Amino acid sequence: MTDLDLMLKLTLQLVVILVTCRVVGWLGRRFLGQTQVVMEMIAGIALGPSLLGILWPQAQTWLFPRDWIVGGQTVHHPSMSILYCFSQLGLLLYMFLVGLEFDSKILRQSSGTALSVSVAGIVAPFVFGGLLGLGLSGNGMFFGVNVTAWNGAIYMGAAMCITAFPTLARILYEQGLASSPLGTLALAAGASNDVVAWALLAVVIGLTKSDPRYAIFAIGGGALYALSILTVGRRCLRYLGAATERAGRLTSATFLITIVCVLFCAWFTDMIG
Repeated sequence: MTDLDLMLKLTLQLVVILVTCRVVGWLGRRFLGQTQVVMEMIAGIALGPSLLGILWPQAQTWLFPRDWIVGGQTVHHPSMSILYCFSQLGLLLYMFLVGLEFDSKILRQSSGTALSVSVAGIVAPFVFGGLLGLGLSGNGMFFGVNVTAWNGAIYMGAAMCITAFPTLARILYEQGLASSPLGTLALAAGASNDVVAWALLAVVIGLTKSDPRYAIFAIGGGALYALSILTVGRRCLRYLGAATERAGRLTSATFLITIVCVLFCAWFTDMIG
């Protein structure tokens, strides 16, 4: 497959995905009262093997080629790998825009409430997920033989705590609540839940692989990242904000610096797990 073939395939994939999302989203809002993001998830299922793959498998396989198994390893089709990169790039840019809507003043005023909501959103799912993990730990269908009952319990508990944060942010944005006290509280609680849950998952991976570096990188790296952003990063961003106000517009240099910072932060946080 040549580069031109990949470009043409990717272009057609994007056209089909965007049109399907808009059509399904309009139908969902018009007749079901659902948000656009919920209908986009349904559109994704419809374009996959669960619906299109059953109704028209040849078209689904041609448009979205399946993975290959080479030497026992799963290899993504080149077009699907490129499409995955596009989706991740769109996701990180969108989450950056969500951060622009985040009102830190409201959060400081209601930090106690946000912490209480976050703890409540963690404890109950973690307990019930942990009990489920204990019950399933002896079943080879769910966990490998090297996974202990406690590792399985922590894994299931942490998995149940993770919030679909981008989906939550989209729903709040579509409902016009992103900048409201309620929206800020929900985003803060959801973000706190995810931080704790992903840290727990890193601990589980470290215990299972007998390698503490997973937990050290995730927890220690996350703390280092937060400290850097709240100290040096905040001062640099304040300087960029002042420069933008003096210029009266967003200059190309400021835009470039902002995009570079966003991409670097995305790389770093993904690298540490």
